[in-house]
Amino acid sequence: MVASEVRALAQRSATAAREIKVLIGQSVERVAAGAQRVDETGRAMDELVEQVRQVAAMLAGVGQRAGEQHTGIGRVEAAVAALDAMTHENASLVASNAAAARDLAQQAQALAAHVAVFRLATEEGAADDGMGAPAAAADRPHRPRAQAYDDRTARRHRAAEAARAA
Repeated sequence: MVASEVRALAQRSATAAREIKVLIGQSVERVAAGAQRVDETGRAMDELVEQVRQVAAMLAGVGQRAGEQHTGIGRVEAAVAALDAMTHENASLVASNAAAARDLAQQAQALAAHVAVFRLATEEGAADDGMGAPAAAADRPHRPRAQAYDDRTARRHRAAEAARAA
């Protein structure tokens, strides 16, 4: 009986050894598959790291270009502000020149009115009435000089004021 027990024990040992061998084979296969997955994961991680580096480089480029655009926009803004200031200054100068031109026109009209009161003798001895046509001495009524001056002055001032109003 001992021999049969030894034989049964040997058979069980052989069966257990075969089962262990199968289990070891399966474990080796699983380890190999796991190692392959680890390698694949490592390659995927390497690719991911490279892509992250590329994205970081792109973002740095975008940041640099954004800074350059910001600087350019600042320059454009300064140029527009300078143009705006020049436009306001030019508008002020135009308004000032227009006012000066109006003042000069009024002064010219006033001066023309003041000068028009004087009669100048022409070559034929006639006097100019200030309106462009010489008046003959016989055609003029005889008035004292002061009164004639006052009448002409008043008439010319009224004409100058009417011209300014128009």
